[in-house]
Amino acid sequence: MVANLSFKKIGVLGGSFNPAHKGHLGISLCALQHLDLDTVWWLVTPKNPLKTADTYAPITHRMACAKTLTADYNIEVHDVETDLQSTYTVDVIHHIKHTHTHTRFIWLMGADNMVSFHRWHRWADIATMVPIAVFSRPNTGMDTLQGCPCYDILHRVNPVDIWQPKPRIWTYVDTTHFSDCATRIRQKNMEYKHL
Repeated sequence: MVANLSFKKIGVLGGSFNPAHKGHLGISLCALQHLDLDTVWWLVTPKNPLKTADTYAPITHRMACAKTLTADYNIEVHDVETDLQSTYTVDVIHHIKHTHTHTRFIWLMGADNMVSFHRWHRWADIATMVPIAVFSRPNTGMDTLQGCPCYDILHRVNPVDIWQPKPRIWTYVDTTHFSDCATRIRQKNMEYKHL
């Protein structure tokens, strides 16, 4: 009998989701469309180490809002960091990789986060643990990324090649064509239209 060597592919979008909004949803749906994913996980952090905590809504509220926004989509909302008692992405990735050994993960982020990626705790280790997919954001595209400190250190590949078993690879996905989906999202989630 031949063993089943197939791996589940999960995109991971971490953040404070304070609150979850159509930008998070647009990135996630774009990732599902372009990266051959089985699902996307939203990992809601109790506290972003790079942000001021006094502006945060309670995590229970942020989780509830995220679950409402993603209810009709292939997106799961998780609170890994509270149990892990660490808010560092490198610790979270280490944990999920060791508890889901038959899963391949890819870290999802907006281009605005890639600009400050070098400020993340042990960012170079993160890049050796998982591939990274970077999505264009309003006012932050490829021209901005070319000036960020990580640009020449990480190796860029096309989206179809992102699942190569190589460290420090990333891909760029232009989400500007995804505006029609954003309209559909707004129509479907009228309570979030003001976000």
